[in-house]
Amino acid sequence: MRKAVAFLLLVMLGCRHDALFRPRDYTAAPGFGSGAFHRVTYGAGSDLFPSWLPVGTGVIYAFEPSDDRFHDRCLASILPEGGTRRALPCLHHRAPDSVMHSNWPAAAADGRLAFVGEHLPPGAFAVPDSAIIFVTDPTAPGVFQAVFRLPFVVPGVHFYHTATHLGWLSRDTLVAVGTAATIVRDCTSCPYRPVRLGQDVVLIDLGTSPATLTVVPGTFPASGVAAGPSGNDVYYTLAGDARVFHRVLTTGDSAVVHDFGAAGIARDARLLGTRLVAVVGGGVSYRVDPVAGPVQDDSGGFLHVVDLQTGAESVLPDSGYRYQHPALAPAGDAVMAEGLRDGPADLWYFRIPQ
Repeated sequence: MRKAVAFLLLVMLGCRHDALFRPRDYTAAPGFGSGAFHRVTYGAGSDLFPSWLPVGTGVIYAFEPSDDRFHDRCLASILPEGGTRRALPCLHHRAPDSVMHSNWPAAAADGRLAFVGEHLPPGAFAVPDSAIIFVTDPTAPGVFQAVFRLPFVVPGVHFYHTATHLGWLSRDTLVAVGTAATIVRDCTSCPYRPVRLGQDVVLIDLGTSPATLTVVPGTFPASGVAAGPSGNDVYYTLAGDARVFHRVLTTGDSAVVHDFGAAGIARDARLLGTRLVAVVGGGVSYRVDPVAGPVQDDSGGFLHVVDLQTGAESVLPDSGYRYQHPALAPAGDAVMAEGLRDGPADLWYFRIPQ
C-alpha cells in the first residue's frame, strides 16, 4: 500500500498540494430508473461527460461531490438506468489557489481508464492553467499514470491549454479535441467571460516515450470527435457547421456523413454501425472573435438520431431539457446525455426505438 501511494504521488501533478480522496457513494431516490427516457442522476452539482463502460455494463462520468469543500470534480460510475453512484478515488487539490477537475473519462476494452485532469483557478475566470491526461492501471486500483501534459504548442498550428472529447482510437492511441481556453467579451462594454475554443482533432500516441501528439489536418475549428470502429478513422464536427464528417486517417480522405441543414449546428456526434446520434440546434451560437477566433457558445440542444442506411431522422423525446455530450451504448440501443435546465446538469437515459 505504501509503495502504491508513493508511486501515485510521483506520477500525479508534481504539486505538493495534490492528494487522493474518496467521495461517498450516493444512491438516488428510488423509483426513478424506468421508462423509455428518464433522469438518472440527482446530484447537488453537475454530472457531466458520460461514457459507457465496455459491453454496456455501466456509465462513467464526472460529478461535483457535495462533501468536497474544495469544489474539485471527481469520477464515478452508475448503472445505465440509475442506482447507486460508485465514486472512484479522486484527484484532490488541497489548496485555496486552485481546483482540480477530472473530465472526459474514456474506458478502454482492457479495463484502463483515461481522463483529463485540469488545474483551474477559483472564481469566474476559470481558465485552466494546466492539464494532464491520466491513464489508470487496472491491476493497481487508485494509481494514475500521467501520460501527456498540457499546455502544448504545435509550432505554426495552434496552442492547446487542454483536451476535450477524449476517446480510445486503439490500444495505444487516444483521440481528442485540442482546445484553447481564454476570456472574451461580446461587446466593448460587456464583461469578460471564460470560453473554450475547440481547435483541432489530435491523436496522442502512448506507444512512444514520451507520448507524442499529432494534429489531424483540416479539422479546425473542431467542436467534437469520436473514434471510428477501425482504429484508423474518426467522426468529427466543426464549430458553426451543421455537418458530421468522417476521416480515414491513413489516407486523409474526408466525407460528409450527414448534413442536419436547417435543424442547426451539429456537435458531439456518435456513430455505431448505421446509427448516428448528435446534438443539433438549440442554445448554440457561433461567431468569430477578432482576437480569440472562432467562438461557439453552447448551452445544449436536441438529440437527433439518424439511420444512415435509410436516411430516417428523428428527435428523442423532449423532457423540457436541452442536452450535451451524448454517449451511445455499445449495443446502439440507448443514449446517455447531460440534461441542462436552470441549474446543474444531470444525466438522462434514452432508450432508442428499434
